[in-house]
Amino acid sequence: VSPGLEISQMRHERQRARMFMS
Repeated sequence: VSPGLEISQMRHERQRARMFMS
């Protein structure tokens, strides 16, 4: 698992949570 993939997943999860919260 490359670090770039992990960061992308974290960013995607954060964006999804933000949309869900909004």
